[in-house]
Amino acid sequence: MVLLPQAEMQNLIAKLRSLSVGVGYFHWQDDHLQEVPDKLAEQVLHLTANSNANGSHTSKSQ
Repeated sequence: MVLLPQAEMQNLIAKLRSLSVGVGYFHWQDDHLQEVPDKLAEQVLHLTANSNANGSHTSKSQ
């Protein structure tokens, strides 16, 4: 079992696909909510701002 911020899931998915040559699989589920560390929050906001500035749209579904 691994606990990591949801913002880092895309990197994990890409790494797992690469390591398993595209044939691996994984399962994830929300476990709990916790305050995001300041440094990670800044990175997420920066990436989101850059994506929106480039015409990409982000969606939030709860």
